[in-house]
Amino acid sequence: MTLKQIKDILLYGTSVKQQLKEIVLIAVGGGLFQGLLLQDGFLIDGNYRSDFIVFTWSASNWLFLWKGNEYIVRFVDHYYSWLDNPARRFGVGLFIMLIYTISASLLIYSFFFGYVLGRDFVEEIRANFFLFLAWPVGITGTIVTLSHSRAFLLSWRQTAINAERLKQENITTKYESLKNQVNPHFLFNSLNALTGLVYEDQARAVAFIRKLSDVYRYVLIHKDQELVKLEEEIKFMEDYIYLQKIRFDDNLIVNMHQDGNAGGWVPPLAIQLLVENAIKHNTVSAAHPLVIDIHIDKKQITVSNTIKEKLSKDSTGIGLKNIRDRYKYLSEHPVIIDNDGHTFKITLPMLTVEKS
Repeated sequence: MTLKQIKDILLYGTSVKQQLKEIVLIAVGGGLFQGLLLQDGFLIDGNYRSDFIVFTWSASNWLFLWKGNEYIVRFVDHYYSWLDNPARRFGVGLFIMLIYTISASLLIYSFFFGYVLGRDFVEEIRANFFLFLAWPVGITGTIVTLSHSRAFLLSWRQTAINAERLKQENITTKYESLKNQVNPHFLFNSLNALTGLVYEDQARAVAFIRKLSDVYRYVLIHKDQELVKLEEEIKFMEDYIYLQKIRFDDNLIVNMHQDGNAGGWVPPLAIQLLVENAIKHNTVSAAHPLVIDIHIDKKQITVSNTIKEKLSKDSTGIGLKNIRDRYKYLSEHPVIIDNDGHTFKITLPMLTVEKS
């Protein structure tokens, strides 16, 4: 851990000035509170030396136990999440805080009773064991309650923020996927291809219209779903590829390989988005045919294509970002992107749905 990371954890969104204010308030407030409770005539009987010792001892208790345990809570939160593993977070945090509390209390007592007052520290502990135990435990209990409550509430708040962010990303992804299919360019290109077919081959024109209808029907039916069955997505892809092949003829080569026992779930239009990106970014011509390979097995879906980038591109990069964020939300396995300059390859993890 770097010094910057330690500083960020200690400050936890506050400034050094704010931390110093908290230290002064805890020391003064704790010193006065504990001194008034423990010593009769505190700040009244005129015994300033005794009052000062009681005050500094009390202030040290509150300051080191409060801020020390507060920093411990922050360090433990950095490694253990309340949401991912609350039992371990509580156990580890409590154990470390107890060890720190006992150690800090022993040092404070030994300094004030052994060094400042010149008494036998061991005898003082025996004679005032309850006092020695009660105050550190009481102070620590207060700190634990406040710190853990604050940490849990912050975690809960962050979870709510993340959920809302993922919801917005999901909406954006659905919109982007729908837009890729229904945008005027796709419809215009499809109608252009259809116009030629009507005069050349009416049977193919009818098949083209049916495929185009199936593509739009699939988009409208599944656009609000998080996952669809793999076989439904493959059937959709066959229709979509058919339309693109009519448009580009032999200049577009799409090879789809599927293991016989491959099955699972995918986000709707996920594979289509990758094929669309390949067509959008690369030249598709007789001189430079575009080859797209789609390989599907039990664990993953791999879409790769040859690279011959267009001189001008109208891509914003939102599509790939959305699909990565979408998979991050749906699975612990990431989307893998590999570009060696000759082949662009994206691997999507196959998703499963647990039956309740």
